[in-house]
Amino acid sequence: MLLVFIIILVGAYFLDDYEAVYSNRIFDSKHQDCDVETTLNEKCSFRYHDDTYIEIAIESGESFHVYECRADGQLLGVYISEEGKSYYVTHSDITIQKTDSEELKQLVKSMNDNTEKLENERAVIRVVIPGVHILLFAGVVWASWKLLRRHRVSK
Repeated sequence: MLLVFIIILVGAYFLDDYEAVYSNRIFDSKHQDCDVETTLNEKCSFRYHDDTYIEIAIESGESFHVYECRADGQLLGVYISEEGKSYYVTHSDITIQKTDSEELKQLVKSMNDNTEKLENERAVIRVVIPGVHILLFAGVVWASWKLLRRHRVSK
């Protein structure tokens, strides 16, 4: 019986480990580094902070360099103004829907497909490992009951 409890504890540890690994893989699949130069197809704005907050507007047709794409379609990148000043966009309303980049749209679709696949795998693991524990515990209880009955009959 002690062996079963040790096995269940080790299994719980592995379940926790799998959970952490899958959570990290899912997080990573929702954030993808990239190096894409794209053109905006509608006006976007963002707040930029250096010493003060200023509102920056990017007009339709202007170029935007993307260095990170997120599964929700948000883009992080660098905008270079007409004056030649670089603005690092780290939080904005600039999304793939506002660009003409098919590469970015395919990247987001791939990221979402991969995230869904990982979520499904994690759901299976969440069912299988506890299910095995329940079967193992039930098997030990059944085997113990059989041994106890056999022991009583032989006396």
